[in-house]
Amino acid sequence: MTEQREVDGVMVARAYDSYEQSLKTIVANLVSRNREGSYWDFKQDWPRDTEDLVHDVICLANNPEARRAYLIYGVSDDCAYCGVGADGRKNTQQLIDTLHSAHWSETYPSVEVLTLNNFGCEIDVIVIDPDDNAVPYYLSRDFGNGRKTVRAGSIYTRSQDVNTARNETATPLATEKLWRRRFGIDKMPMERLIQLMKRPEDWTNTYPSQLQEDIAFSYCYYHKDYPEFTFTRSHDEDRDGYEYFMLISPFFDKPYWWTAHFYYRQTMLCEVIGAYSDHLYVPAPELHMLHDSEVRWQMDELLPYGCYYQDSIELHLLRFELDDSKEGASALGDYNRLLETIPIFKDESERKEFESWIHQYWKTFKDRWERQDRFYLGPKHLDEKCSDGYGDMLVNQAKMSATLVELLQEYRWV
Repeated sequence: MTEQREVDGVMVARAYDSYEQSLKTIVANLVSRNREGSYWDFKQDWPRDTEDLVHDVICLANNPEARRAYLIYGVSDDCAYCGVGADGRKNTQQLIDTLHSAHWSETYPSVEVLTLNNFGCEIDVIVIDPDDNAVPYYLSRDFGNGRKTVRAGSIYTRSQDVNTARNETATPLATEKLWRRRFGIDKMPMERLIQLMKRPEDWTNTYPSQLQEDIAFSYCYYHKDYPEFTFTRSHDEDRDGYEYFMLISPFFDKPYWWTAHFYYRQTMLCEVIGAYSDHLYVPAPELHMLHDSEVRWQMDELLPYGCYYQDSIELHLLRFELDDSKEGASALGDYNRLLETIPIFKDESERKEFESWIHQYWKTFKDRWERQDRFYLGPKHLDEKCSDGYGDMLVNQAKMSATLVELLQEYRWV
């Protein structure tokens, strides 16, 4: 199914993004299994009692497979589509309000309610995205009364297709697995690193090792709970190019490149190249190309642009200095301006789909780019090696990238 919307006088078709597009397929596949499972559950109608709803959400958020979970309304006990009843239905905000009314140990899981109409009836799906840094989810106070009370301190999960009973708690083994997931014990080092970078306050500044004389004038950090994870940022004297993402700040009066190296024990996990703007370290965006698909491919017709991905090491490193335990909010203005200039994709699949969408409506994209009124001040000091007009080219690139950010929001129909 394709929807249309008017963008600058042009009726633009927008295919569902990869997340929404795949949800229908996911639901169909789960129903076709003719059973419930550890991360999905079927209900004919929404529950009358909020205790039932909160209990179901907790069990699925703590599912043993560490998967995105699905609570599907409008499917009968024999796994047949029957359509969801009108009573008790909630939208995303109403569901969040219900969860918020309970007292959680830390927080409640991310949830979203979507309605699907492709099965001959309406199906409501609660999509539950648990955060590894928050599991296991549990309450700090009892919720409800009587037999349906969701107990404080009890760890609820699922065993195959069965919820933990309200008056019980998960087995010691199931509970251990959830806590191991919380601390990333069973993850590969790179996965753990990304998880640990989500909490900058847990990283402590230190001095370089004497064995690493090349980083003697570096910023060095180690994780206070897992000191085997460290990273450094060192000035890169071999780089002197000026890139368009530097136009987000007046403090980028000249290129000041630094390279970050992340280590697990003595093994380097990854390298991130970036530049400093006063108090903000900005990782260089990942480079990609756009071109008019109706014109024969030529090098001078390519339009380079940069992007970030959600939950990437680059994005977590960008946010690192904004934490109160580091530089704080002093660079928040530059950070916000960067987010207005560089698109952030959910994943590589969304980027490719968005690029295809841009190619389909190339004229609309070019028209919006030409009318882009976001102001960027060109660089004050350019290397003598730079050609005439290089500064203007950077400003034009920044405006093109800002146009992509705006169109990405319209593509998603936020």
